[in-house]
Order: sequence, then C-alpha cells, then structure tokens
Amino acid sequence: MSLLSPHRQRAMQLYRQALKTCLDWSGSRQQWYARARAIRAEFEANRNIANREAAERMLTHGEQLLAEWKHPDPLTPPYYVGGTAFSRNPPMPEQIKIVMDFGRE
Repeated sequence: MSLLSPHRQRAMQLYRQALKTCLDWSGSRQQWYARARAIRAEFEANRNIANREAAERMLTHGEQLLAEWKHPDPLTPPYYVGGTAFSRNPPMPEQIKIVMDFGRE
C-alpha cells in the first residue's frame, strides 16, 4: 500500500520518464545534465499548485509532451532483452558434446 497520493505518484512517474526520455535524446551526459536541470526546475516551479484542476491539466499536458518526444530507439541497459550485451555469451547448444579428455579417446 502506497502512502503517496495518486497525483503525486503520477507526477513522480512523469518526472522519471521525462529524465529517461531526455537521456535517450542526449548525445552525452553533459547535454543531459543541462536538460535534466531544466526539467527539474520546471517541476519545482509547479510543485505547490493548489488548484487540483490546474495540476491535473499540467500532468496531462506533460504526459502528452512525453508521448510526443518518445524516442523511436530508446537506450536499453545491456542486461535487458534487446540490450547491447544481452545474450552475448549464450549457452552452448545441447547438440555439441565437449570431450574433456581430448587426445586420450
């Protein structure tokens, strides 16, 4: 059971997804740091909105922007399916028999 309100959870998820999407579009970490600071500043500026309808509109607008900016080929961690190193050393096929005493058959 979560102690956070649903609105706050959505805002936190949007922030995290925005950072990940920004990383997908950045060429280097230095570019990403500058963009991440701008995203953080925007979230902080709208942190204490008292009007629920305005806050809901802002979240919906942010989710729409995030959907528009979604990268067609996002970065995938190496250990995930589709990542750069996933299944790099796959297991040996069962048809191949390894003879441990080679030369002494």
